[in-house]
Amino acid sequence: MEKRRRKRFRIVRERLPPIEDRLAYYGNSSSFKARHDSVFDETISIEIWFDKHYLDRHQHGDENGVRDGIDPDYIRQLIREAIKPLFIFSSRIKGFSFVNGPPFRETIRAVIRKEFNGSKLNVVLQCCFKNAGCLEATVITAMVVDDFKLANGQYMVDLEEGEMVLSKFENGRLNEICKI
Repeated sequence: MEKRRRKRFRIVRERLPPIEDRLAYYGNSSSFKARHDSVFDETISIEIWFDKHYLDRHQHGDENGVRDGIDPDYIRQLIREAIKPLFIFSSRIKGFSFVNGPPFRETIRAVIRKEFNGSKLNVVLQCCFKNAGCLEATVITAMVVDDFKLANGQYMVDLEEGEMVLSKFENGRLNEICKI
């Protein structure tokens, strides 16, 4: 009768994480050989203001009655949702700026659009440079309509589910510029 061999257990060693060399050069978005130095966060305060026109439309309505869907709490949340994409588009698209700053040559107003109860909520937003760490964001008007009229050369940020689209109205057509 043969003896049964004893079962052998393998010795499994956990792999140690690689040692990070702080003086080594790695590739980043700008260079193949760069050394990481530091990280910092910069905060910008954004003051939200409501124009008298918007508040009148919210409280009293217009010739069609009180406007539904333009509640200040919802508009505030929509601005918070749209500010980051506006900064991203402003840094990625040459010639696009949504901030009015001194000297005030022309008024730049962006339209933020989002789906609302089967229709489109359109918010006209004007942002102005106040100081190095502060912007004023003023809601000029807001309305829930599908056929909102844009001025020639005006930009619109469409906040769809999972993506944000920057478009520009030129020569009677809305042209998509960038999608993130």
